[in-house]
Amino acid sequence: MFVHDTHLPQRLKVEHYTDPNFAQREVDKLFSPGWHCVGALAELPNVGDYLTHEVLGRPLIIWRTEDGVHTFLNVCTHRFSTLTDKPQGCFHRYDCQGNTCKIPDAQSFRPLKKGELGLREYRTELVGQMIFMTFNTDAPDLRTFLGPTFIELMEGWFTPQHRLTLVSDRMLDCNWKIAVENILESYHIACVHPTSFSEYPIPEHSTHKFYETYDHYIHDFTDEPRYANPEKLVSRLIGRAPDFQWHHLLRYPNVVLGGADPFRYMQMIWPTGPTTCRSRWITMHDTGPKESWWAFLLHRGLYRFGRHFSN
Repeated sequence: MFVHDTHLPQRLKVEHYTDPNFAQREVDKLFSPGWHCVGALAELPNVGDYLTHEVLGRPLIIWRTEDGVHTFLNVCTHRFSTLTDKPQGCFHRYDCQGNTCKIPDAQSFRPLKKGELGLREYRTELVGQMIFMTFNTDAPDLRTFLGPTFIELMEGWFTPQHRLTLVSDRMLDCNWKIAVENILESYHIACVHPTSFSEYPIPEHSTHKFYETYDHYIHDFTDEPRYANPEKLVSRLIGRAPDFQWHHLLRYPNVVLGGADPFRYMQMIWPTGPTTCRSRWITMHDTGPKESWWAFLLHRGLYRFGRHFSN
């Protein structure tokens, strides 16, 4: 086994990857207090559109309304049945504000007042097109939680001009820390992704800095034609200067941001058990002003390439 002379000792034990009690402590202490990216506005293009999925064992429904986006517990507060993926999938009917608006045989529930037993709502905030929610009523605001570096990049990477490439939602048969550890290192990339990253980054072109709440890896490929030439072409079509940088950031413990023009992605990793986790990717691409005909053609090309690239 290769061990470098500066190799740090392994501080985690086997049970930290398998023990149910330890896994629950992680959920309570690391995940529940923070913010979670649960979707993008591009997934909810119209008022009334909604998403449903589960985060940390809680079913959620994310609704786009005329006054913004709301996140509710996807459970009827009267019958305690899941609303599933249909806004009317329960005995009672709710509006997009989470209020009860129709109760079959309503007279049997008197003196229930209109609007009582509404859906439980969670704090929801946006950065660019990305939708975040938190279970923690005492959590700092989203911008404070993410920090200025994340905010600056996300506001530039997920503008209204950016289009949805794909959403990938997968269950993984491993502890969540294994998935995150895989994200933190780049040693596997050339072997696992040979069609897109067949060469290791040049060390002199790479920087990896660690901060109190996040780390930030940058690969500057200005002088690497394999990666620079495609970005030059797309940037010329879009009408802006190329960036020539791959960014990869992890806001501890599970918020991942990264990519290089024209593709940018947001990834969340949630534990679903001591030996399983869920990974949800949202990938978007920039095609320039949406009203132009060439932007539509470029969108179709990048859309197809991005979906193939991500498989």
